[in-house]
Amino acid sequence: MSAASQSSGRFAWGLATLVLVVLLALNLLPDRVAHGVIEPALWKVHAAITRLGQGTDSWKCMITAYDHIQASAAQPLYQTIFFDQETKFQYPPTALLVLAAFDAAGVAPGDRLGVFFAVSWLWFGLAFWALARIAAVAADRLAAPGYLAGSGERALLVSAALIAGVVYYPLTQSFRNGQIQLWITAAALLAVAGWLRGQEGRAGMWLGLASLAKPHIGLLLIWGLARRKWRFSAGLASVVAAGLLASIARFGLTPHLGYLDVIRFLARHGESYWSNQSLAGLLYRWPGVGKNMAWADSFPSYSPAIHGASLAFAAGLLGLALVLPARRPGAGGAIDLTIMMTSVTLAAPIAWRHHYGMMLAAFPLLVVLATRLERRRGPHLALIVVAFVATGTFFRGTEVFAGTSLSALTSLTFFGGLLVLALLHAMQPLEATAPGPAP
Repeated sequence: MSAASQSSGRFAWGLATLVLVVLLALNLLPDRVAHGVIEPALWKVHAAITRLGQGTDSWKCMITAYDHIQASAAQPLYQTIFFDQETKFQYPPTALLVLAAFDAAGVAPGDRLGVFFAVSWLWFGLAFWALARIAAVAADRLAAPGYLAGSGERALLVSAALIAGVVYYPLTQSFRNGQIQLWITAAALLAVAGWLRGQEGRAGMWLGLASLAKPHIGLLLIWGLARRKWRFSAGLASVVAAGLLASIARFGLTPHLGYLDVIRFLARHGESYWSNQSLAGLLYRWPGVGKNMAWADSFPSYSPAIHGASLAFAAGLLGLALVLPARRPGAGGAIDLTIMMTSVTLAAPIAWRHHYGMMLAAFPLLVVLATRLERRRGPHLALIVVAFVATGTFFRGTEVFAGTSLSALTSLTFFGGLLVLALLHAMQPLEATAPGPAP
């Protein structure tokens, strides 16, 4: 056996062992043992399957909004639902097209939640399929020569990626809670999987679909145009345009104009509840600024300082994502795309923990690219694990720091996201030394 082959085998087995240790340490603890320290992601899946079923976090407010717009077209949707009734329906009217599709398919109102649950199972499966594809294709075209070349080693990598998905709290939480974010996360993973295979147009269409529920993902169109990725840009723009036209035809123009007020309000106020893992959330949780540990239907008072800091941070983060990778080797590659996706998540004024599910795409890429490092491979892998644990684990025990000088520790997910972004920026040039997209 060659030295390269031996190193490759040690790398694969070492990675598998590392993932297993993290899994056992963080996710196989019983609820009664873990309670107060972490909230194991694995038990979210277990609860959804065996005991509690899926939640209705997104579905109930979407159904409320859809029923309102159907029955009370004369009453402005967002003024009535969001501002007057204080129902946190924060999605654009295009997100309601799925309910219009239910109606067109003859789904009875009483059956809509059941259909949402069934469709979410499909998206949950697609997320894992895409994650496996990312790991497999990354091993094929991004690994250093002699690494991850054997079928057994690649099977270990794919297995490690799937285990990572099962224990990644943002993914399992969105599934358990009945969140449309699960669909968005799966679409983002499918986009990266398609990009790795050279299917740029298809990748754009997946992200365009996600943009119909989360408009700020549409900022990736700017990235596509800046990188001269015309097929990607056309795919994203065509899906958004088609969805927007269909939504205007179905619901009228007024709700779409009203949604602009919601966007402005959310950008100005954000959320202080500690599940909001954004810069604005961190600042609102600063001692003496706002309450943070109890969910509230209301929003925090407007703070010009926090609003200004959040806008400056977002502009800086997105500016760096557009400019820096373009000046380095590997511009326009999968890492470059993932940098922009990660930046869009971190730049948002409201980024709940489950919004970090999109970052799952980064970890197989970073792990495989680590094989191309000639030095400091171990420290890089250790940082990747730290980033995975920080973004993928709900450390409930950090609530003891709320309202203290250490309140920043309630934002570990946010700091983990910044570490993911830093690793992507640092390792992007390594992609330029890899072969082109798989056929």
